Amino acid sequence: NLGGYEPTHIKSSINWTTAEKTTTLGDYGYWLSYMVGVRVGSKSVSFSESVVNDYGGALIDTGTTEIMLPTSTLGSSVSDSDTVLKEIYEKYDGDMSSSELKEFLEEGSCFSRSKLDGLPVLYLELSGMTLSVEHIHYVLPCYDTDSGDFADSYGFGIAEGNPAIVGNIALNGYVTVFDKKN
Repeated sequence: NLGGYEPTHIKSSINWTTAEKTTTLGDYGYWLSYMVGVRVGSKSVSFSESVVNDYGGALIDTGTTEIMLPTSTLGSSVSDSDTVLKEIYEKYDGDMSSSELKEFLEEGSCFSRSKLDGLPVLYLELSGMTLSVEHIHYVLPCYDTDSGDFADSYGFGIAEGNPAIVGNIALNGYVTVFDKKN
C-alpha cells in the first residue's frame, strides 16, 4: 500500500514517536526520533542523550541494514562495563562457549541460528515508545563464499557509529509508517 499502510497487517494499535528535525545533517529528509535509553533485558546501559542524539535524534532508516550506536553505548569489547556488548555477553544463556560468544560480538564471527538462541532482548527507548528487538532482529545472515549463497549462519548486526541508526534489521519486526502529514 503505497502512501499508507494495510491495517490488516497490524496486530495491535500503532505506537507513534515524534519525528525530529536534524540539527547537523542539513535538510536531507532523514526521519529521526529522540532516543532516551537503551536496555539489554532489564539492564539500562551507559547512555548519553547528547551523544546518541547528536544529530537531533537517532535515524530511523529502513535503508540502513544494521543498528548503529555510539561507542560509549555499544562498547568496543565485552569487557567494557555498562555497555550493550557487555550486557549481551553476560545475559547470554545458550550453547555458544564464552570464547565463541566473544568472537561473535567483537569480531563478527558467524554461527548457526541454533547457537543464537539465548541472546537477550535489546530495547531501544524512543520518545513515546520502546522498540523491543528480539535477537533474530539484531543479527545478519552471513554470506558463504564457497557456495556463493547466504549460509544458515548469522553474525552480529549492531555496529559502532554516529549518528545512531535504528536500521532495517531492528524494524523487521514492525510495520514502520513514516507519516509526513502529521
